[in-house]
Formats: sequence, C-alpha cells, structure tokens
Amino acid sequence: MSLLPLGTSFQVLQHSRIEVLAMQLAADLLRHPPASVLTPQTLVVGHPGMLRWLERQLAVDSGLPLPRIAANLELLLPWQWLDRLAQEALPAAEAAVLLPWRQETLRWVLDGVLAGIERSEIRGYLAGESVEQRRFQLADRLAAQYTRYLLYRPQWLADWEAGRTPAAGPRADHWQAEVWRQLRARLPGPHRAQRAAELKAALARRRADPEQPLLPVFGVSHLSPDVLDALAAVSAHTRVRLYFASPVAGHFERGRR
Repeated sequence: MSLLPLGTSFQVLQHSRIEVLAMQLAADLLRHPPASVLTPQTLVVGHPGMLRWLERQLAVDSGLPLPRIAANLELLLPWQWLDRLAQEALPAAEAAVLLPWRQETLRWVLDGVLAGIERSEIRGYLAGESVEQRRFQLADRLAAQYTRYLLYRPQWLADWEAGRTPAAGPRADHWQAEVWRQLRARLPGPHRAQRAAELKAALARRRADPEQPLLPVFGVSHLSPDVLDALAAVSAHTRVRLYFASPVAGHFERGRR
C-alpha cells in the first residue's frame, strides 16, 4: 500500500486490491471518529454500486473486531457532497439557485423548452406516436448532457449564451446551443459552473477545525474539476484521504526497491 501526500491534509492511499483499501478505511474510521457519537461520519463514494458494496464491506468483511453492522454513516456521491457543501458554505439565496440545475429537476424544464422549439432536428425526432414520451426521453438525455457540459465544458455554454461559436465545439447555430439559450431564458440564475469560484472562496474563509475531522473519499475513478477544487479547499481544515484502487500500485513500489 502506498501513501501519496498532496498536502499536509490531502492524501491519496493506493492499493491494487479494493478490499484492502476498505479494511484500511474501516481502521481509519475507528481511529478518527466524529467529535460527537451522534454525528454521522461522512464518506464520499464514487458511484451508487460502490456505495452499496462499501456499506456491506464495512459491516461484514472488514476483518476488524467490529459488530456486523455499519451504522451512523453518511455515504454521499461526489455531486451530492458538493451540493450539500454549497448549501452549507454559501448564503441561502445563492445556494437555492443551484437547486433547479440538478439533473432530475432540469429534465422537466427542458421538456417544456423542447415543446416550444421549432427545429427540424428536434421535430424529426419527435415525429410519430408517443410524442410526450419521446420528448421527455430527449429532455432526460439533454439534462445529462448539459450537466456534463457544466462540469467539463463551461466555456462552450458561455460562448453559446453570447452567440459565439466555441473553440473546438458545436457552432452557435447548433440546435443544442439554441436549446441552451432558451433554457437560460427560463433559468437565468447562476448555475454550478458559475458558482464554483464563489464556493471555493467561501471555503477558503472557513476557520481551521482543531479537531481535524476525517473526510474519506472512496472508490472514485475520476473527479470533476469543481469537486476536486472543493476537496482541495476543504483540506485546509479537514483531513481528506482518497482511497484509490490502482492495479499497478504495488508494482511501482517493488520497482523502487
């Protein structure tokens, strides 16, 4: 097992077997309990499948003298953790404007937008029977796509809003660009990409916690830039430990000997 310090309170723990990382996580949770027994221990977990597996692993297969139950744990997906962090760190009014941009809410707004757009690409897809069902399916796919753009292509969205064609991106007259502009007309408030800087600044103003609580991040294969920036900012007052399964972690260690 290898430990890569990215800072005084941000570490990456690597191993080729994820079961070993889960055992190490269980040991770390015992060593760093929350300040109050009533306070749940928060863990950031990569995806829903990993979340269920880890919950069972901590309860049954940790190999430690623990009861066969995992209790008082708050397992959050990265976007859930970031969303809650924004609600805690930003003023209530600023955090509230982020709620409509959740994917499960955004698809309903997009369904209404699509109903009023007369583009041949969209009308051709919706032609035939079950128009409402097909429109909602398209809205759901677009909500997922725009969510990815907010994470990884925010400049495309900014250019589309300004009527510009982004570098290496779809033209300003592309149908997705028009849908985005009409969506922004309905949701003019700041979105996730625009609030990233404000959240980072708010986290930097927080005072360091003398207890230095532990925030484990487990089973992630990648992190979006805003989540990674938030974790780096949080590490100023919280111990952040990323448990990362790497199939070659042990080989690198043996190669240096």
